[in-house]
Formats: sequence, C-alpha cells, structure tokens
Amino acid sequence: MLHLAGIHVVMGVLGYAQSKLYWQQNNQVPLIAKCMTRDCFYELRNYMHFVDNTSEHNEKLWKVKRFLDCVQKKSLTLPRSHHISNEEQMVPFSGKCGFVTCVPPKPNPLGLKCFILAAPDGLVLDFMFYAGSGTVSAEDMKEYGRSAAVVKMTESVPRDNQHCVYTDRFFTSVKSVDMLLGRKIYQRGTVMKNRLGPIVKKLKNDMLFQRGEWEEWVREDSKICLIKWKDNKSVLILSAFVGSGPPTTCKRWSREQKRKIDVPQPVAVKLYNENMGSVDLCDRFLSYYRWYICTSKWPVRMFNNFIDLVIVNCWVMYHRWCSENEIPKQRRFSLMDYKMHVGKAMINYKYVEPVARRRGRPSVVNSSDSEDVDDVQNMDKKPRRALSQLQKLGLTM
Repeated sequence: MLHLAGIHVVMGVLGYAQSKLYWQQNNQVPLIAKCMTRDCFYELRNYMHFVDNTSEHNEKLWKVKRFLDCVQKKSLTLPRSHHISNEEQMVPFSGKCGFVTCVPPKPNPLGLKCFILAAPDGLVLDFMFYAGSGTVSAEDMKEYGRSAAVVKMTESVPRDNQHCVYTDRFFTSVKSVDMLLGRKIYQRGTVMKNRLGPIVKKLKNDMLFQRGEWEEWVREDSKICLIKWKDNKSVLILSAFVGSGPPTTCKRWSREQKRKIDVPQPVAVKLYNENMGSVDLCDRFLSYYRWYICTSKWPVRMFNNFIDLVIVNCWVMYHRWCSENEIPKQRRFSLMDYKMHVGKAMINYKYVEPVARRRGRPSVVNSSDSEDVDDVQNMDKKPRRALSQLQKLGLTM
C-alpha cells in the first residue's frame, strides 16, 4: 500500500494523461516501472479496501471511516492558530455515490463536500464530510440552520477567549455567534439580511453610501456588532471580536483617476479578508499536483485526495519550521520538489522483517565471527586415521 500511495503521488507531479503511459516503452518512468508492474498496479487499485465489505455498517462513509479517522486524529494534534476559517471544500468525483453534491461557485462543483477548519496559511486542522441528513443533529439544524455545521466543527477549538472563527454568509447567524461566545470562541463573518431580524429596517439604503463609508450597530450588551461597508457593493459583517475601529485603508482602483487610491475600511473587514481565504489556499495547493486519473470508485478518490492533503499539511509545517529557523526562501523545497521527495521515499521503502529471537543462552561472539572461528577450528583439526598413520611413521610434531 505504501508503494501504491507513492506511485500515486509521483503520478500527480508528472501529470501523464493516462496511467498506462508510465509503463510504455517510449514514455516509461523507471522509478514507477521498477517498483511495480502495470497489471499489479491496476489489480491493487481495483481491490483496495479499508474494511471488510461483508461486515454490517450504519454509516455512509463506512468504507473509508478507519482511514479518515487516522488522518483526523493526526490533524487534531496540529497547533491551533488564533485565527481559523471554516468553509466548504470539494473532492472532485462524478461517479456513483450516495452523497455526491453540487456546489456551483466552487472550482470543482461536482463531488464530495467536506467542511474544513484551516489556519490562515492553509494548514487543515479538522474536517467533516457531508453525507446527507444526519451529518449534523436534527436539533442543531432546527436551532441554528446551516450554522449548525460551524457549531459542530468548532468542538475541537480551544475555549480560552483567544481564538476567532471566520465564516462566510451561509454559515453566519446571530444564534451561532451567541453560542460560540458561550464556548469562549469568537466568530466573524459576512451575513445575509434575512438572518439579522428587525435591525435590517434600520440600515441605510445602499444608494446613500459613498465608496469607503460604513455604519455600525452594536447590541445592547456590547458583545456583537453589525457593520455595513460600501466597496463596489455593500457588505454586511457580523463580528464578536472587534468593530470598525481603529479604521484602516485599502487599495482600490479608481476609474476617474485611473490609478489605485486609498479607500477607508473598517478593521473587522480587513481581518476578515486576511484570514478567510485559508480553505481556498489549501484547494489551490491540492490542485497543483492532484492525481487526475479517472476512477469510478469513490474510496479510491478519497484515498488519493487525503494522501495529497497530508503531504500539503506536512509541507506547510515544513515552511513554518523554515521561517522559525530563518532559512532563506531560495533554500526551501517547493511543493513540487517536496511531493517528489516524499513519493520517491514511499516507492523506495523496503520492509525488513524482524529477526526472530533465538532461545537459549546468548552467544559471546557475533554470528559472522562464530563462522570464522568455526572455519579456523576445522582447519586446525586433523583426521584421526591420518594422524595415527603419521604417528607410526614418526612424522608427527
């Protein structure tokens, strides 16, 4: 399995159109061809299973549950950043599966939907697959709506008033912000008008705003604020961490002046823009060297996707280590070089069986030394019959 995973990693970096090309005489890749034959590769991929298919099951993800649990267990041990974003990620797949979904705004709209909790540099900290009804409890769905996914994903976030979760408008609501405040976790995100209640009527019309202007509403308990800021279009930000001050500026293109100008911007919007794109950044890393060979089996696609995800996580941690040790960027591995090194190491790995321990008293000399000693003793020994004949002739020492 380790050799098979390494071949998939190298295939993703090289990017041939068909998997059989790696074994053809004109296009052969010796690293892959020497490790495994083509027929063996296809056979292993066709018969790859993580559980017994004849066993009883109640979950939709039962075929990859053990593998996903191993990856998630390691992800939960990674260091938590103070700013974390929660968003959807799609595993591209168009075959037969009971929980394939379509999200049109995504680069890969059709596939398996996964909720990701990630750090600003793209490090995946936790994940949860959407498998239809039952992914989130019915009580939470009734209470929080789509924000129930955020409620469940933030269970692994430390509750110490030092972490802020960023969400988009589909997963932000006043109820979710209040619930996370009860867990000592802050939330900030864009929000829809139909989730704000009566305060929507107090907001000014978009036509009354100039570019860079905003208005701010603070709740009576001073725990949540709502900011409406006008850029090219108006944007609504619900925040439990900071408000509009201290104000900052951002660069925007001016059609009238034909150059970039400074536009006033609330600090809550600036923090949102800086920390919200972590899941998109992880998607970009995965798309660079993804294994795109077609397969009709969703467990195989899931396996390949999370092998790539684990390597991307390792590469992000490697870059953090390089930054801490002030290693120049010229001496750091790029993602392509890093994946190629990992793939080669997986392919060249050789399993060595442990030597069975012998019973009895341990020997004083090594096995190799004992063989040499035995050879010397055998050379010194003389046959008894020959020795007796020599003694009769008087030729012995």
